[in-house]
Amino acid sequence: MKASILSLGLALLLIRQGAALIKCIQGDGSDLTAKDCASEEAALCYQPKFTEYTGLAAGDYGCGTCTAAGKTKDTDCTECTGNDGNACNTPVATGADFKCHTYTINEDTTAFAKKYRLRLCVDTTA
Repeated sequence: MKASILSLGLALLLIRQGAALIKCIQGDGSDLTAKDCASEEAALCYQPKFTEYTGLAAGDYGCGTCTAAGKTKDTDCTECTGNDGNACNTPVATGADFKCHTYTINEDTTAFAKKYRLRLCVDTTA
């Protein structure tokens, strides 16, 4: 009897310790809620790559690898190791304001001329 109860308890423990689903942000990025991945085999999350002064590459967020999503890792997509607590593929936080130069076109040479006085540039994408 004790052996049966012990076996049942061990079986339940092994079932509970099965692979937990990792959480990733999924979709086009409009919903940043971490969701369980559909596959227990998924160990990575992916997201569009952020490049300074350029912005985010086109693409979605999801579970799995960049390659499986049809993207090129480290070119237009980045990967991170997922876990069952929080999504690792959260969008990169950026500052809204920065200093930048303005340019004017020189009508005589049809070239751009940089003004040397910096101005405040504001991120209007938010």
